[in-house]
Amino acid sequence: MRNAMELLKQAIEFHRTGDLAKAESIYRSVLALDPEHANALCLLGLLASQVGQVDTAIEYLRRAVSLAPHVTAPHRHLGRLLTQSGRIEEAKVCYEQALQRHPRRHECDQIARG
Repeated sequence: MRNAMELLKQAIEFHRTGDLAKAESIYRSVLALDPEHANALCLLGLLASQVGQVDTAIEYLRRAVSLAPHVTAPHRHLGRLLTQSGRIEEAKVCYEQALQRHPRRHECDQIARG
């Protein structure tokens, strides 16, 4: 049986090449092995946003943030989706949290500082 990291690498490659169905299936396999795998949740959230499932994407990204609050990427991606959904105040919180973790991310800075 392959471990979660091997599967995640394979899923990312499918994601990069545009085979979203295979990528999604493998991300779900990773989560079956480790339901709290924040990277798989974040990437599944990105995939969901790519196919227009914004609410689902937001849900996955919120879970990733809660599991790995120290990681910048889920905060940024969640902030972007919330901004696109018109939920600016919620997005600002995400961007502020991302800035605390990585203060040089300018796209976060512009929105968080208002």
